[in-house]
Amino acid sequence: MASQGALHSGYNHTTTRSWQSTNTEITSKNLLYPLFITDEADALEEVSSLPGQYRMGINNLEKIVSPLVKKGLESVLLFGVLSRLNKKISSLFPDLLICCDVCICPYATHGHCGILNEDGSINNAASIKRIAEISLSYAKAGCHVVAPSDMMDNRIAAIKDILHKNGYGGKFPDLPLAIYQVSGEFAMLYHGSKAGAFDLKKIVLECLTSMRRA
Repeated sequence: MASQGALHSGYNHTTTRSWQSTNTEITSKNLLYPLFITDEADALEEVSSLPGQYRMGINNLEKIVSPLVKKGLESVLLFGVLSRLNKKISSLFPDLLICCDVCICPYATHGHCGILNEDGSINNAASIKRIAEISLSYAKAGCHVVAPSDMMDNRIAAIKDILHKNGYGGKFPDLPLAIYQVSGEFAMLYHGSKAGAFDLKKIVLECLTSMRRA
């Protein structure tokens, strides 16, 4: 007998199912590791404002990610995504959940997350159209979860519409809810701990627990 209900799209992967658990346990299952990717294949450059984080080329992925996967990492969040990258990382780590940051700002000279009109104002319609196209491109390249970080009005509907029309609807949907700290919050915790204001591990676990509780 066919199901009479529709499951949310987040249930199609074991990791995204665990994200929706009501408990506040912090494990490798509910953490994503950020990967900042550059066009230069052999690049490995520390991000000065994010201690311990690197901009890397596609050829350094295995070296960086492999030890983390062995320790239980199950998902990554890619920034600066190259269309060929998703298939590369999938071939290296076939069980890894791949999430891709979706925004315009990394590729725009003005640094804003939208497309501008000639007078400098935001063209919201053009912006969400482009953001939806980027999302589709990532999905075609093998991304499991698109993660829009822009603030354009109505972009979620545009993304869902273009993905569904092209067969990327998450046929038995889970609805994963993800939270992440922006770079300024990361830097605040890191430098606060260096100044002796608090213990880094304790404050990070407190933040993560509050996120899980929420």
